[in-house]
Amino acid sequence: MAKTKSTSAQFVSTGICNFCQGEFEKPRMSQHLKFCKQRKAYQETANSTDAEKTRLFQLFVEGRYLPMYWLHLEMPASALLEDLDSFLRAMWLECCDHLSGFKVGKIAYSSPEPYFEWVDEEQDEPDTEQPEAENVVPDEVVAATDAASPQAKLTPDEAIGNLVELLYTEYRAYLTDLIGQPLEEIENKLLDLFTTRVQSDTTLLGSPEVQKEIHSLAHVIEIGLMESLAQADEENQYMDVELEKAVQVGTKFSYTYDYGSSTYLTLKVMAEREGVPVKDEDGDLVRILAQNVPPPMVCRECGKPATHVIAGYYDVTENALCEECAKKSEFRDGMLLPVVNSPRVGVCAYTGGVEMAWEFEEEEWEEDEEDEEGEGEEEGE
Repeated sequence: MAKTKSTSAQFVSTGICNFCQGEFEKPRMSQHLKFCKQRKAYQETANSTDAEKTRLFQLFVEGRYLPMYWLHLEMPASALLEDLDSFLRAMWLECCDHLSGFKVGKIAYSSPEPYFEWVDEEQDEPDTEQPEAENVVPDEVVAATDAASPQAKLTPDEAIGNLVELLYTEYRAYLTDLIGQPLEEIENKLLDLFTTRVQSDTTLLGSPEVQKEIHSLAHVIEIGLMESLAQADEENQYMDVELEKAVQVGTKFSYTYDYGSSTYLTLKVMAEREGVPVKDEDGDLVRILAQNVPPPMVCRECGKPATHVIAGYYDVTENALCEECAKKSEFRDGMLLPVVNSPRVGVCAYTGGVEMAWEFEEEEWEEDEEDEEGEGEEEGE
C-alpha cells in the first residue's frame, strides 16, 4: 500500500527575492519588493547612468490551478505581449512548440500558427455567393435542436451528445457564467438544461450513465477546460501589441499555453515605475524579481522526496515517484517526467530543460549486454 505523505495541509508557499535573497511567504512578497533595500540600491545604480528611462510594469504571474508556482516580473511597458509569451515559454512552459494566447477582457491575443501562410485564392474572383440572412440557424444546429427535443426518445449517449451540442451552439454566454462556479451549482444548471432542452424523460435523467456524464461535464466546465467555447464574442488579435496598449496597473488577465494539454496562468499588473530597463544574462528584457521556492513533492510509494512524476496526470502531487521507486516502476519511455519548478510539471513532454537520460533503463540495458557477453564467453569455452 502506498505510503504517501500529504504536505498540503501545512504547506505555505514561499519565494526568494532576487535582490536580497530573502525568503518570504507568497502574500508578503509584493510588499517586500516595494521596500527591499537591495532592490532600491540596484535601481538607483541603474538610474544613475546615461541610459534612457522608460515606463516599466511589474507583473505577478501564477498557475491558475497550481498557484504554488508563481513569479514577480518586471518589463518595459513598451515591450510586446509576444515578448512576454516568449519569456513564459522559455521560463516555464515550452515543450512542443504549442500555440498559446493571452486573454484581456474580451480581447484574445493569440500566437500565429507555425508554418501557416494565408493565401487568398479567390481574391480576384467576384463574390457570387448570396449573403446569409441574419438570424438564420445553420442546418446542423436545426438538426441538433430537433434531436434534442424533449419528446424524442434518446439513448444516454445521444442525450449527452445533444447537451454538449447545445453548449457549443446556443449557450456560449451561459457557459461563461458557469465557469468558476461551485461544482454542485454547475451540475444543477446542467440538469435543468437537460430536462428543458434535451430530454424531459425523468427515467433517462435518473440513469447512472447520464448522471455520471453530467457530473464529468460539470467538472470540465468548473476547471475551465471548455472556456474556449465561450469566446464567440471575443475580438481576436495577434500578440504583436505593446503591453501598455493592452493592460494597465490593476489589470488582471490570463494566458493559456497549449490548447490540448493546457497550462493556464493568471497575471496581474501590480505596479509601474520610471526607470532603466536592465537585461538579464540572456539579454531578455523581462527580469525576474522573485520566484516561488519549489513546493515539496513526495513519492507516492515510500514518502521520500520525489524526482519524477507520471506523465498525463494533472494531480502530480499524488503521482510522484522517487528515483528508486521510479526504477522499480512499470513506467518507461517518456511516461515519467522530472519534477520541475513549473505549473507545467508532468504535462505533455515538459522537462523544464532537464535532460531525461532514462539512466535506470540504460543501466538495465548495460546489465543485459553484460549478461549476453558472459553467456557468449561461456559458450566459447
